Amino acid sequence: MEILASVKSLLLAVAQYRSCRSESTLSQLLRHIEVTLKTNEVDQIFNSYNTLGAECLSSIVELLSANDNDSHLVNKIFQLFNLIGKNYKNKELMTLTFNLTAALSAYIVKHAESSADSHNILQCLRLLERTTYGNCVPSSTAHLEKLLSFLLQQIDNLTGEYASVCLGVLSNLVAKNVTLQAQVKGMMGTHRIRTLMKYLRQDSIINKVSVLSIVTCVCWEDDLAKKLYSIKNVPQTLMLLFSRLPNSDDLLTQHRAADLCVELLKHEEMVQPFTIYESEQNCAARLLLSSVNSPPQMAAKILEVLLSFCQIRGVRHFMHERIVKCNEPWKALLSHASAHVSRANHKASLLALDLILELCEEAVSCPFDEEDETWMADLVPLIYQQMAPTVKDEDQSVSEILLSAATTKTMKSLQILSCLCTEEELRNLVASDFREVVLTQVIEHQLTHNLTGMSGAFLPEWRDLGFSNVGIDVVLFGLELVLKLKAVLPGLEKLLYETLQDNRIVPFLASAITSSKRNRVQTALHLHQEALPLPDFPAVLLAEKITTINKQNSLMGDNEVSTTVPHTHRRVVKTSTSMRSVKAMETNILSLIQKIQSNDESKFETTGKTSEIMDIYEHKISSLVTKENHLEDLLEAKTLALAQADRLIAQYKFQRGRCEEDARRMAELLKESEARCEEIARHMRETENEQTAVERELEAVVEDNKNLQNIADQYEQMQSAFQDKSHRVEVLERNLKTSRQEYDTLKELHDMMQKHSEKVKQQHNSATVRLEELEEERLQLMKRISELESSVSDLTQLVEEQDREVHQLRQEKTQCEVLIKKMKLTIVKKDDDIKDLKIKVATLDAERADGAKALTEKDEAIESLRQKLDKQAQTLLMITELSNNIRGSQA
Repeated sequence: MEILASVKSLLLAVAQYRSCRSESTLSQLLRHIEVTLKTNEVDQIFNSYNTLGAECLSSIVELLSANDNDSHLVNKIFQLFNLIGKNYKNKELMTLTFNLTAALSAYIVKHAESSADSHNILQCLRLLERTTYGNCVPSSTAHLEKLLSFLLQQIDNLTGEYASVCLGVLSNLVAKNVTLQAQVKGMMGTHRIRTLMKYLRQDSIINKVSVLSIVTCVCWEDDLAKKLYSIKNVPQTLMLLFSRLPNSDDLLTQHRAADLCVELLKHEEMVQPFTIYESEQNCAARLLLSSVNSPPQMAAKILEVLLSFCQIRGVRHFMHERIVKCNEPWKALLSHASAHVSRANHKASLLALDLILELCEEAVSCPFDEEDETWMADLVPLIYQQMAPTVKDEDQSVSEILLSAATTKTMKSLQILSCLCTEEELRNLVASDFREVVLTQVIEHQLTHNLTGMSGAFLPEWRDLGFSNVGIDVVLFGLELVLKLKAVLPGLEKLLYETLQDNRIVPFLASAITSSKRNRVQTALHLHQEALPLPDFPAVLLAEKITTINKQNSLMGDNEVSTTVPHTHRRVVKTSTSMRSVKAMETNILSLIQKIQSNDESKFETTGKTSEIMDIYEHKISSLVTKENHLEDLLEAKTLALAQADRLIAQYKFQRGRCEEDARRMAELLKESEARCEEIARHMRETENEQTAVERELEAVVEDNKNLQNIADQYEQMQSAFQDKSHRVEVLERNLKTSRQEYDTLKELHDMMQKHSEKVKQQHNSATVRLEELEEERLQLMKRISELESSVSDLTQLVEEQDREVHQLRQEKTQCEVLIKKMKLTIVKKDDDIKDLKIKVATLDAERADGAKALTEKDEAIESLRQKLDKQAQTLLMITELSNNIRGSQA
């Protein structure tokens, strides 16, 4: 009640300031805004479910659009909008319903050249960045073209104060609007594209993510995007994005990086590089582990990215192998799925269940493994716990959203179990831990409390009754699960057939059969086919309900324009009538203030002093406020009573319809019984005369009965044989599907091996050329060694001859003693020549040893190259055999 009183005061203060701009009204308005900012329930009041908050929000947006507002007041308004915009629904309400984007754009355009108001412009840009994220801004928004020009001008200044924020705003605007993408592309020239490339060289991760988002949305078909996302640069880009997802101080940058990942995976050019990157880096498991300690919003974004991974066939197989069959990532995913539904966390658990469904579909398509029992033992008990999730939030304004999320969680849990029951081995594991009581309670709760069954009328999908619409899927998937498990658990046939023969199932089947969703129609027709042989199946009621729904659909198609009025706008229009009394009282108070300030005593001659008049009006105001509070309480009580009366009327109409139908059936049965009595009396008289003939024919009938019994036995045998053959057909279809997947995998492997074979052939040719060069060098070295050996042999022979000459000289020493003195000089010269020759011989020996060593090294190099060639030849032989095997299997 305190927050409602503060919002009422804020609404009156805004009205006073708009009618009379003065210091007193300004200070009063600022004080009320400060009081509102200090409350913790702002996002629960300013939403589409509260007419007072919607009216106040509309007045504040109109005040912001006005000229000559105080800068301090504008700053407080921006703070209030930031506080309200923390909730996604409120942010969407401000952007699409109250056109906050146009008001902020007008403020930026008006004050862009004012340096004194730079702080407010920065706050306005940050608010615009927050409110435009995730919303498609219409191209017809006022001042949008001027805003784009301002953003591009600020982006041109790399060191500007607004550059980073302007990049974020521009990436938000072009994310979901094709018209704005074409407009921005036309406004961007070559110099601005170069400026964007300069941002990628900076250290700011925020700017890099924003620029990549702009380039992806605006310039995907241009050379700039092809250069950025080439095979060489894709790993660096993906590494940048995945590093920002779990680790970033800016939540908006994390969300933008996640959206960019999802957008990139939609392009076929990114599929193959991303598959290679995921196979090498295992990003999915790492992101899942990092999301455990992340905030709920960031965990939901990470799970959204992982779901986009599953759209790629090869990546989903990697994720199944690295998440389901690994303990830690699988536990992390189950922890997200088991989270309770609350206002702060109702998306992450739903996305986790979607991811589990994708992985279960991959598990069904793969052959059964013993490891499947391990992860199934953790999954199945958790799924049964999620069939009745608790909503941990007491806020009535979001109860509808949370109820829809809780019902969706139950539906997805049933869908996972139904998917697992497609495979025989997995169906046995599900049946081993099946909890019939839980499933019965879920179906009975929907049949009893769902508005589809309570009202007996069709709820079209365009209405915002998510929990009732999803409840139809809960009933359908629950019965489909029972239908699949009844072959394993025969006790479920009673639950299935009792539910199908219950009249309350008629609205659900009729809504599903006339739905636009293919899965709903298929499931409903399957259940209808199962229920047709049942004796008490309400086929006539189902036909009447389908006819009624078709008539309603035709009428709704004719009145489509009138029924598409925004729900929030209708509530705001209704608010205007409820606020007339407040505006009348406000007008009276303002006129009184003007009279008092004018000090015109002639106006108060008949009423006495000013103080007495003030007391009278204060008393009247207090009495009016008291009356207003009483009227509001009475209105709330009447509204609750009216809603309860509507529910009771709907239940009464439904019960009356059932009673009238039962009475009509009883009357028909009574007429039929009377006619049968008359026929029986007539037949009794005839049977007395024909009794003898019947006794004679009895023996023939007994013989015919025996023949019919034999035919029935043959029919049962044929039916069992038909079931066996149908089971074989299903097994053959699964084997064919598995063989096709293996064929696609082997085909991809064959292409990879062909590319590898070409690379190996190139390496083999280069190695052959190198081997020939080494062989020529070896022959040259052999020639040089032979030359050196021949020169060494010549020198050796020369030394031997000189040794013989010395020996002869020694023998002739006795004879030549006389000539010794004369020959000393000659001998000395000969000795010097011998020394020189020995030195030369030693030098030649060293050169010969070096040549032999070099020859040995060349031989070793040649031997290593021969070994490599042998290995490559073996690899080529294996590739040739593998390709021959593949061709043989294809043949």
